[in-house]
Amino acid sequence: DEVLTTKSAAQSRGTPLTWFQERLWFLHARNPEDLGYNIPILLALDGPLNVAALQSSLWTIVDRLNGYLVEKAPWKIAKEEGRRDELASILYAGAEALRILAILVEPIMPSAAERLWEQLAVGEPLMHQRVPASVRWGGLKPGTATMKGGSLFPRVEND
Repeated sequence: DEVLTTKSAAQSRGTPLTWFQERLWFLHARNPEDLGYNIPILLALDGPLNVAALQSSLWTIVDRLNGYLVEKAPWKIAKEEGRRDELASILYAGAEALRILAILVEPIMPSAAERLWEQLAVGEPLMHQRVPASVRWGGLKPGTATMKGGSLFPRVEND
């Protein structure tokens, strides 16, 4: 199991896992198929920022969101008339996760975060968002019409 290997590798390097990482590992170990983790806790951290660790953590969130959307396949559900409520729920979860992600990445990727925020059409300026209050689930009003935009991270083609 990849997560178990990751934990073992972190311990062998002498790098302790945070409480949050331990909790994610535990939840994944209990149900590896479930991508909808819900950790109802906030921690105030103090000290220097490890940008590399932050970026790695943020990409993990992106990967899990992508996995959720691939698993739920809203593009397939959209073709089925009787599943509109389920589709709305999946799309809301995706948009809400992106809203929170935009707030979290703003300090290290301000341009991408701002473009994402504009596409989400949240209304309130991104620069006014504060952690932890602004990253609580449910900040995006249901029914918010998003705007189509270009790729935030264009794919780099290798020749």
